[in-house]
Amino acid sequence: MQPRDFASGKKVPRASVIGDRGVARTIDQALKIGFLFHETRPTEVGVDGYMEWVDPATGSGTGLTVAVQIKTTEKKIYDAETDVSFKWTAKEADYAYWAQSNLPVILLLIRLSDDTIYWKEIVDPQAGGNRQLSVLKAKDGFDQAAAETIAQLAVDRSRPGVFLPPVPEGESFWINLLKIDLPSRIWVAPRRVIEKTSAINMMMRRGKGVHEDFAFISGRRIISFRALDEGPFSAIVEAGAAEEVETTAFSLTDDPAERGGFIELLRRTLQEQFAGQLEWREDRKVLFFVNAGGVDRSYRYRTLTGRKQSRKVVAKIEAAKEAVKHIGFRPNFFRFGDDWFLAVEPDYVFTHDGSKPHKWEDLWISKTKRLDKSQSVSGQFGAWAHFLVDGDLFQGAGKGPLRFSRPIELKSGFKVPEDTWITREDQDLDDPDEAEVDEARPAGVKKAAGGSLQMALDLEGTR
Repeated sequence: MQPRDFASGKKVPRASVIGDRGVARTIDQALKIGFLFHETRPTEVGVDGYMEWVDPATGSGTGLTVAVQIKTTEKKIYDAETDVSFKWTAKEADYAYWAQSNLPVILLLIRLSDDTIYWKEIVDPQAGGNRQLSVLKAKDGFDQAAAETIAQLAVDRSRPGVFLPPVPEGESFWINLLKIDLPSRIWVAPRRVIEKTSAINMMMRRGKGVHEDFAFISGRRIISFRALDEGPFSAIVEAGAAEEVETTAFSLTDDPAERGGFIELLRRTLQEQFAGQLEWREDRKVLFFVNAGGVDRSYRYRTLTGRKQSRKVVAKIEAAKEAVKHIGFRPNFFRFGDDWFLAVEPDYVFTHDGSKPHKWEDLWISKTKRLDKSQSVSGQFGAWAHFLVDGDLFQGAGKGPLRFSRPIELKSGFKVPEDTWITREDQDLDDPDEAEVDEARPAGVKKAAGGSLQMALDLEGTR
């Protein structure tokens, strides 16, 4: 067998290897002196990570944090280096970037050839700092003697007012709104019943099936995108009184009651359109994937960035007998100008064996949402966007009166490292289910305060 020639293969950049060795050295030394190092990747400028001080008495994380920039060299001699000291000068742009943070920033200088590691605090120029640093080898070693000093610099990341400058690296964002292509015509008719439950019962007694994609509006009327003069609806509308009108008569109405009825019609039509695949939980206002046949269910789709992906949308929780986790979303409808949009807010449902709500559902939902990072939320939104727009990779989109456009992608010139805002309390939570493989960056639907994904747009309409 001829030996393989690797000379023409892809090269691993030497600088990347040196940088990774510097990070590994930082992690090891930080643990030795009582800190946890959390790396922020990918990043080209900014800071390389954050160190959290660990209480030596209890072994518990404290949330007290400093930002860390690592500079690693293989064997370079520092400027003006002697046995006692040397100088190191930061680039002007780097120094300005570090100085604008009110989270303390420290610099680690690592030389691999002699396994030395020194540290210096980055001091704001307004407080007398300078981008040319003087390092005393005996005093500024990144060792146990430095641990207390660094711990005194650290601040609680969760306190109000802590500012972390955004990393000057672009990121993609997708608005969690899907534009709805409405049918041009809608049916309206006088109704013979007052309550919706009575309407369902009358259709069932007629024996021609049941349709739930309707809404009651003022004037004892009923509206639907489905013909009201035939099939099950003939049991609940006045004979010969149904008529077809322009959808804009209701979609663009300024009457609050009629607009509320139209929103209800959109929700019930969405529910009917995906019946058999999704179920509606009235108490949680959530549509969720059903547990077909009592087994785990996976959904194959394309992510927001176009990659093929498979996601568990119904899964048994191994740690809890007869507990099943369902991926779902809260559908909210908004009007912006003359157009209607569906806001997709990922959510969960937990059941006993795929049907009855689980008694610990609220607890599991709370824990799951607190563990959800932007990457996880954007991955779920990507799955729902594909499901609603394109359907399954193999079966295509389902049939129904509502059609949805693809989500809008926005480009940002900055990105905030997500791990920065994960609190110690969140890190201590146990995941109630196995971790899922979520969409890789740059998927970027960000969670707003309170867990809501709704982007701050000036939208008309009510939920």
